[in-house]
Amino acid sequence: MVLRDILGKHSLPVDFCVLYIGVIHNWLTPAEVISVIENHLLKKLSEKEIIDLYFVESKQDAILFLRQKLHSSKIDDCSHTLKIWWKAYLLEIISTNSSTDEKIELVANYWSYFNYPEEWKEFINYMPQKQVFGKDNLYHKILEFIENL
Repeated sequence: MVLRDILGKHSLPVDFCVLYIGVIHNWLTPAEVISVIENHLLKKLSEKEIIDLYFVESKQDAILFLRQKLHSSKIDDCSHTLKIWWKAYLLEIISTNSSTDEKIELVANYWSYFNYPEEWKEFINYMPQKQVFGKDNLYHKILEFIENL
């Protein structure tokens, strides 16, 4: 699952911060960054930035390009965009044809992928809960969480 594959499917916002977070966490390749920019953000680049974009070949190149773009846009912090990544992955999980049990298990697997965000604890199947939840209630908590992101 890659953000660029589900942007249109789930109508998620994408900007240079989302791309930057994706690259530094290895969720996007440099080629995917170029593809997303071509399809969604090209109009936000100057001629020079467009030329620079096509010299992006490595992860380091992509990070440097995105840092320069963020700096020129006076954006210092992109950590808030991590929630867009959460939503992208969670939406992709719940949109599969898997059973509810399999979806709950996948969410638990991605919890570690995102470095165990505290906000997810209440719907991770193996974490102690304040109340006893059945699988359907746990799944409903996931849906509710996604809706509120």
